[in-house]
Amino acid sequence: MQGAARGTAYHRVMECLDYSHVESDEEIRVQIQDLLNQGKMSQAEADCIHIPDMRTFLNTPIGERMRTAALQ
Repeated sequence: MQGAARGTAYHRVMECLDYSHVESDEEIRVQIQDLLNQGKMSQAEADCIHIPDMRTFLNTPIGERMRTAALQ
């Protein structure tokens, strides 16, 4: 997947993440697998997610704001 389709997959994950469980790559991996099992994303979408990129984003100021807002 490339371009907009990949961006859509990342946004889907971020929309559905339980931000109280994103402290490790494994926690994120489990959540992506759950989205796949629930039919909320395809295997191709799940496969294009690079979890270290997700963790990097979650540690940026905007990622921190998202986490804070989601946990309130």
